[in-house]
Amino acid sequence: MHVKLFFTQTEHEDQPWGSEGCDWAVTMRDSMLRSANTPYEMTDDPEQADIIVFWEPHQRSQVIRIPRLRAHQLVRQFPNKVFVVSVEDAPLGLLSGLYTSLPAWRHHPHRHRTTLYYRTQNPFLPLLRAVRRVPSPPNLASFLGAPSHPLRWRLIEMADSLARHDIKVADTPWNRFLIRNDPELMPSQIGFMDTILDAKFSLCPRGNGAGSYRLQESLAVGRAPVIISDDWVPVADLDWERFAIFVAEDSLADLPAILREHEPRWKEMGDLARQTYESHFRQEVFARRAVEQIVAIRNVRAHDERHYFSHWDLMLAEAERQLDQ
Repeated sequence: MHVKLFFTQTEHEDQPWGSEGCDWAVTMRDSMLRSANTPYEMTDDPEQADIIVFWEPHQRSQVIRIPRLRAHQLVRQFPNKVFVVSVEDAPLGLLSGLYTSLPAWRHHPHRHRTTLYYRTQNPFLPLLRAVRRVPSPPNLASFLGAPSHPLRWRLIEMADSLARHDIKVADTPWNRFLIRNDPELMPSQIGFMDTILDAKFSLCPRGNGAGSYRLQESLAVGRAPVIISDDWVPVADLDWERFAIFVAEDSLADLPAILREHEPRWKEMGDLARQTYESHFRQEVFARRAVEQIVAIRNVRAHDERHYFSHWDLMLAEAERQLDQ
């Protein structure tokens, strides 16, 4: 028997980086309709649906997304059918569902799972992935990014010492790639991907959120990610130890030794990383894989979601106090 799905989202404003991709629910619905031989069926009637998914591209959670979700008729009418897929950097996890950056201390195993981003930010990644092969990368590892978190500041400050171990670290201007299709950014966007391809491992330190676009980009081009984010919860049901390296945030000084230990397997790990991207995170399969994760949450649920709705005011008040500090 097919699981019936209804996809929707709250209203969105024009984003600073453009509104391309913001009609996320429509895109995901189209993707599911193109998927063959799945146990899922799309419906236009939320009352007939077994699962209702809000696909939310908002970043300003507490100001925009949460009030609209709280007031949404479907959330109130079908609390145990509603799930969310959220890409925001600072989520509170108020609704059950998938989050790119929900920190471990907010992560409830029966309500939440981690996902990656629907698409890679760099528009030149598909082209470079198709035509550029680097059989013997000159660098052991690399990182190129904005200092959007104290962890990144520390990493950038270590650039000179890490360079002696063939680990290339450099910073970029803040929000450099907000408008992804700006033609003036093409040289730096290509340079960004070249930096990943010219290294055996790709450093993926946390930024504004516990998750990072760099993780998905690294998988896509076949470079094993080095995940440096104590708060990030790995995507479930994948054997991450086979294609990724986890380094504690307070262990940056140990990076060279850790990477040298794994260096003999860099190609094997990179190939597995790319295979994982192809099977779980590329755009053509993203919607179906996300639904599979949501179904897994639903299958272990033994509570009424309305119990958690009563906690929203306290969680929001605490979050607002933290913003004011």
